[in-house]
Amino acid sequence: MFQAGVRSRQVGTFMLAEDEVAFGERLAPAIAELGRWETHDRHARTVTLHDSLPDAMRRSRGQAFLRPRGEDGDPVGPLIQYLRSTTLADEPGTMRPGRLALRWFPDDHADGVRRDFAHLADAAWQALREVTSAHVETDAGEPARRYRIGAAATAWALAHPDRRLHDGGRALRVRATHPVR
Repeated sequence: MFQAGVRSRQVGTFMLAEDEVAFGERLAPAIAELGRWETHDRHARTVTLHDSLPDAMRRSRGQAFLRPRGEDGDPVGPLIQYLRSTTLADEPGTMRPGRLALRWFPDDHADGVRRDFAHLADAAWQALREVTSAHVETDAGEPARRYRIGAAATAWALAHPDRRLHDGGRALRVRATHPVR
């Protein structure tokens, strides 16, 4: 159902810890001004604040959220979700995508929160574009446009021909012409 005023954005990510570090470092200046990473413990109903994505990922079960800071320094407003890519023990050599995603209703927030969240979201997607590439394709060689892959994940995928990128029933690969960084 369409809801007036909703904004959403999502991209699948293939990133290893080294890629998360690069993404977090690229995004750090915007976070220093505008936001904080946080992790949620649903069982304890607690939120823990973090200064960096790697710190948040060390303490989470594979996801962290980025939120703007309010005037008092506490997180306010909507969330940007970072979900970690996974390599599975039961499927060695297979990497499933994580994602960077947001969904928010701008009209539900004050002008300052709307402004800061828009800047934070733009900074997050710009940082992602700077540390990843769009060199993911289907097995048929068609571009898989809704995915980004980091340098470490690219090297991982290209290191052994039996390693696969996989999203549900869809097998993906790094474009063969993509050089390893």
